[in-house]
Amino acid sequence: MAIKETIYLHRKHRVCIGNSGAQKMWNRYSFWTHASDVEFDDGSTLDSKISNIKGITKNIDAGAGYAADVSLVKSIRDSLKSLIDNLSNVVNNINNRLGGLRFYEDSNGKWVVGADSVPKKLGSGLEGLKENVLYSIPLTKWKRTNYQIDSEQRFWGGCSSFDLKAFFQNDYDKLVFGENCIVSVDGMYSDQDNNLVGNSFSTMIPLCNMANISNPIDYNTIVGNKYSEYRSHLPSISKFKRPSAGGGFNYDILGRELYAFALYYPQNGEMLVFTSQNYHVSSIAVSIAE
Repeated sequence: MAIKETIYLHRKHRVCIGNSGAQKMWNRYSFWTHASDVEFDDGSTLDSKISNIKGITKNIDAGAGYAADVSLVKSIRDSLKSLIDNLSNVVNNINNRLGGLRFYEDSNGKWVVGADSVPKKLGSGLEGLKENVLYSIPLTKWKRTNYQIDSEQRFWGGCSSFDLKAFFQNDYDKLVFGENCIVSVDGMYSDQDNNLVGNSFSTMIPLCNMANISNPIDYNTIVGNKYSEYRSHLPSISKFKRPSAGGGFNYDILGRELYAFALYYPQNGEMLVFTSQNYHVSSIAVSIAE
């Protein structure tokens, strides 16, 4: 049978135990629980637990054993809120700049997902090409120009055009010469009548003498007096020695320095190799770097 009861909290009662003259004597019985009467599972009492607290502090650098004042707790809460808000602003700014791109990594590599929801693998953009392999590209067209090196010297020169779009197909617009790929040239010497003479040779173009360009150069309008303008696309100017001509030819210009550089327009895949003196480029070799 259920017990019907009323629970009274924080109550006490007194019992008269006698008189002391005209004054009655009382015992007061409290129903409140004393801290020393509350026992925890580890055998300690509430009183002993409380007694281990050294005090209440507002100092965030206080050692162990102190209870934090509510003002300290509030200060920590406000600082965390400010930090979270600042981080949220940074993340939102990054997301806005990424334009909704999402990144993730799995066992197959790192990926980016755009508006089309199709994952694309991150990397150099040249995953379909083998690294450290020379890809030989034949000459598309060549023209002779005379270059004014300085106020006193004027040399024969040429400009060779190469179509990398036809060779690299899906990857031509990802080539960055001087960064993820480099170019060397194969050539021969020609006389002033455009007759090829001497033995063929190969030579490297320095990294500082090759660059991608953001605006195309019209091959049909290339002229020698714009030599300095073409070279201005390079990060810096460098020169290297011209290889010795073969076949017993001994031109008086062999001791002079050969100025050669390569400019690549990735939007259409055309590479222009500019040379000075009687230097005819017949092909180039493109190497994909690591």
